Amino acid sequence: MALSRRVWCSCTIIDYLQGTPRAKPCDDIIKQCERRELEILVSVLAVAEVAQTTKGDPDPALTIREFFSRHYVIPVNVDLLVAEEAQRLVREHGLKGADAIHLATAIVHRVPILETFDDKLIGVDGKEGNPAVTIRHPFYEGGQQVALGLPLDL
Repeated sequence: MALSRRVWCSCTIIDYLQGTPRAKPCDDIIKQCERRELEILVSVLAVAEVAQTTKGDPDPALTIREFFSRHYVIPVNVDLLVAEEAQRLVREHGLKGADAIHLATAIVHRVPILETFDDKLIGVDGKEGNPAVTIRHPFYEGGQQVALGLPLDL
């Protein structure tokens, strides 16, 4: 059975790696990925865009490389199909090119959810894709939340 998938844009990855309060749901999403219940698709564009972590990180490049090498983080190329779809999204919705690439990645790879903190991108929620892509802030869905190694829903 295929795993559920989501696309994370660069700002979601950056906020997760920086541990910002708004990215708190990402922790549970990552635990779900570690339990092999979910995969996160990322455009290879995100590899270029994610350049910093927290100020106290002694080796941000290592932290970033480790994130992108996790078994559940699936990098996908920006090929001509994704680029042309992104170009259309820029024209039709006034998105920035990079944001359009993340949405085009979800559309072309038929991933039903794109998680972002970009309000303009969220404004396109449900307007693109077949079926329509849900564009939202990171949100933990289902599965068991774990505290101290024990399921919370006993």
